[in-house]
Amino acid sequence: MRGTFVTLRRHALACGAAFVLCSLSLPMSAYATTSVSTTTQPVTVLHPTCGVIPSSSVRIISTSEPCVVTTHVGGAFEVELRSGFRWQLPVSSGSAVGVSAISMAANGRQSLMARVKGLRSGTSLVSSSGFIVCTPPRACPDLALYWALKVIVTGSPKAPAVVAMNNNDSGRRYNLYVGDRVNLALAGLSMYSWTEPTSSAESVMARTGGSTGHRASAAFVANAPGRVSVMAVENPNCSPACLPPTHLFQVIIIVTKGS
Repeated sequence: MRGTFVTLRRHALACGAAFVLCSLSLPMSAYATTSVSTTTQPVTVLHPTCGVIPSSSVRIISTSEPCVVTTHVGGAFEVELRSGFRWQLPVSSGSAVGVSAISMAANGRQSLMARVKGLRSGTSLVSSSGFIVCTPPRACPDLALYWALKVIVTGSPKAPAVVAMNNNDSGRRYNLYVGDRVNLALAGLSMYSWTEPTSSAESVMARTGGSTGHRASAAFVANAPGRVSVMAVENPNCSPACLPPTHLFQVIIIVTKGS
């Protein structure tokens, strides 16, 4: 499974309502990228791409943590979370998306299926947590998983997706359609300044606006199929006299014509 599940020790869930923040603050080494073996049967992944069951109502645009998908108002798709865990019903962070349970396996493996529906234009984070299930009297490791999915809802099936990016998205790879848009906002300390974000191929991803400073921004639109890098560099204002390290923001975007 790539980029969707975070492996946690059960005591990490003691942060209760702040669980999302606690889990997202873990180092990248905490992210699970393979099946989890326990003293019970190995945990399997039924739908390896973000837990999303493919359909015409959903498009996966990034498989990094958390995965990013787009749907439209009235569009609905299903997710299936890996078996072997007792999952909570996924919840939405905002009003753009609604979530309802479809089924939960009655056996001990507790595979969960849920329906995600676009309710209004905007972006919401859908998330759930699950504890590993073991069959007594076998020993059960103190293990839990966190699953999250960022859902962008457009006004209609043909409307372009508008993808908001920030510092945390550096290193991601996105798959966009011609017509999709990117709004990038970068923040930093006052003693640093970001260069204006640029596109490595304006014919593919054209910049329509931008700014520099310790808070920089840029807007892009996908104009043609191709591969492009969107980059910005954060430099200290005292450079080159003080020579502290610079910081690089970069995402890779693959643009296709779409369906």
